[in-house]
Amino acid sequence: MSEPITADVRAECRTLTLYLAGFAADELVTLSYARGLVSDAFTKAAGDASLDRALLSLARRGPFAAGLADAWARCFAPAGQLRRRLVLLVAILESTAPGYIAFEPAARGRFVAFVTLFTAGLGFVARLVVALPVVAIARRLESGRSHERATAEAGSGRTT
Repeated sequence: MSEPITADVRAECRTLTLYLAGFAADELVTLSYARGLVSDAFTKAAGDASLDRALLSLARRGPFAAGLADAWARCFAPAGQLRRRLVLLVAILESTAPGYIAFEPAARGRFVAFVTLFTAGLGFVARLVVALPVVAIARRLESGRSHERATAEAGSGRTT
């Protein structure tokens, strides 16, 4: 990759890594993430671009907000940009140290596994309930920004 990694990509990678694994991304993870973002899966627009921008904008606000955006996207936009970026980052983290530790199952009994899964399920439902109005507001704000951009571009004579 010949281009330097932008501050936005660094911040996004850091925030999403904190959400997924509980620690900040190191340079190798950030570099791999930036390289992955230039693939066709991320550069070719598919789906609702304003929804993707709204979910990514929310997710970039911090690990908690990333969890809300992820819960919503898992149910309503599973093929969107946010989910693609999370899958990319999980793949990178699973194949690097110390990231793989966050995804390695601990050797525990069935009861502990059940409680862990049950707790994770309850956490997902709670995040989804909170995410419903939050994402609705984020979409509305992004829609307003998209309209403002289109108006500004029309006024300046540019087309996209």
